[in-house]
Amino acid sequence: MSMSAAPDHAPEDIEQCERSAQVGELTCHVEDAPPPDASVRQRDADLFRGFGLKPGDFADGLVVDVGAGPYLRTKYFRDAQIAVIEPLADEYRRQAPWSDLNDAAAVYSQPAEQSVAELLGQAACVLSLNAIDHAFEPWRILANMRSYLKPDGLMLVSVDVHDVDEDDLHPVALTPALLTELAVNAGLAIERRYLYTPHGRNYGHGFAYTIVARPRAAGEPDGSDSPLIPLRSTGQLAWEEISDRAGSVARRVKRVVTGESRTVKRWLGKAA
Repeated sequence: MSMSAAPDHAPEDIEQCERSAQVGELTCHVEDAPPPDASVRQRDADLFRGFGLKPGDFADGLVVDVGAGPYLRTKYFRDAQIAVIEPLADEYRRQAPWSDLNDAAAVYSQPAEQSVAELLGQAACVLSLNAIDHAFEPWRILANMRSYLKPDGLMLVSVDVHDVDEDDLHPVALTPALLTELAVNAGLAIERRYLYTPHGRNYGHGFAYTIVARPRAAGEPDGSDSPLIPLRSTGQLAWEEISDRAGSVARRVKRVVTGESRTVKRWLGKAA
């Protein structure tokens, strides 16, 4: 799917998606996820290092975090100014006392599909981590991200990809081929690509795919065939699969023992 051929969704579909996604995201980040402690910050540092980024890479420059969530992963970048584009920023700051979004130089509580005029051509780095699969129109987001870059700026997009639309939180089926095409259509030259993350197969479902790119000059190759670097070994992935299956069985047993299992409740209801 090229950006020019991307379908226009009905406004009511987009509004429904946004309402469902926002409720789910708030629940996930405010109620279910723990506040970012030292271990979370270390995981963030490991993630950026895995993508080849160092703390001082953007010192004295502007880093734009698209879909930041409730806290600033980008504090990893020493002496950088941080701008956040996050549609739930106001709600995160209101509902999560531990949110540090106010530490950013600028916070735009708006959808990433909407352009921020004052950021155009200003950023040394624009990044999005585990976010654009929550949007109806990721091609618009990528185009906006590209427009914020300085001519020598760097863009990073990392997201879980999957072959089918899964739920209201993930309304678009992104694949590596599609995400690569959208990045190229946005005017980017891909420098490197990564499969998985330093910590596991994915951020939550499917498998993680990451693109690191720069603005493409006229006549420059688009880099769509750049090497795909796996960040997990076959052995690590196999062990994670075993651990996930064991954890799933343990959770099912717990639901049965505690009476939370819907199947057990139905059986008890019939017996009564």
